[in-house]
Amino acid sequence: MLMVTIFNTSDALLAKVMFNNKKQPLCSNNLSLETEKKLIKSCIWSVALYGSEMWAAGKNEERIIGAFETWCWRRMLEIKWTDGITNDEVFQRAKEEKVLLKNLKTDATNG
Repeated sequence: MLMVTIFNTSDALLAKVMFNNKKQPLCSNNLSLETEKKLIKSCIWSVALYGSEMWAAGKNEERIIGAFETWCWRRMLEIKWTDGITNDEVFQRAKEEKVLLKNLKTDATNG
């Protein structure tokens, strides 16, 4: 029997709670940008993506995953959505590309 679990907002919410619990080191001026990004990718994304090999990602789930990735970078860079900074600019400032969903799709085809 094939078991499929769909990514939902509770997965992203749990990861956001984890981010907020670790906000001080993740948004610190004492760490380099590269170190902060590595912490987010290893600590926060692992919580958000737990069990992702069993997900069926539809359009809504893709939107949630993309929004979560952008949210992480905005929090790390302390950019509020009211600042009028576009998502593309957020990724440029973080020196990142949108990779979270792309990595999930790659893992799904290789798995």
